[in-house]
Amino acid sequence: MSLFRFCVSVQLLSRPLVAGACWSLVTGSWSTGLGVAFFFELLWLDCIPVGTFIPPASLFSTIASLTLVHVLGLQHPSEIFMVLVATTPFASFMSWLEARQRMWQNREFNLLVVATRRGNASLFAPEKFIRKGIVHTFLIQAVACLGILALLHVLLGYALEHVHIVPWVSWPILWLIASLGGVIAMRFRNAHLYMLGGIGLVELVLWSGFFV
Repeated sequence: MSLFRFCVSVQLLSRPLVAGACWSLVTGSWSTGLGVAFFFELLWLDCIPVGTFIPPASLFSTIASLTLVHVLGLQHPSEIFMVLVATTPFASFMSWLEARQRMWQNREFNLLVVATRRGNASLFAPEKFIRKGIVHTFLIQAVACLGILALLHVLLGYALEHVHIVPWVSWPILWLIASLGGVIAMRFRNAHLYMLGGIGLVELVLWSGFFV
């Protein structure tokens, strides 16, 4: 059992790669599922929930992006990139929402502690407190997720009608952009400079049309 405890973590199950692999396994769209998963995995490579830190909700961005890509029927990476950009800010919003929920649950817990210290033992019901917190979290996050998906579906549906496919945009280029998150995570100044120089060189080559 110790091998399972050390090798399998719930935090690992909430990573974009796991979500993308499960999505691909169900839908059969491996290129899109893993492409989106790799993008967000690289983008927030350094953001892990340690202590009280709440990282951006990369799992939400991954699932939301895959859902919108499927509903809108997108295939080309240049179209999918618009979805990735649109869902990225909402990862921070979902983290903020989780922080607000924790504050609310802390107040509920403090009221419970005060009541029990005053001798009102009848209010001490941990199972009800936990159940209430789970239901509250589920309802708030479900409403937020559905609202965001509905909003992005309308906005992206309108925007994609006026956007043309860019042929040279591919998954490796999108992963290169997202890998900035991994380079920043290294906290090594020379790595940052090399990365920026490499991106500049790639953009220069693409702009010059050397390979066209």
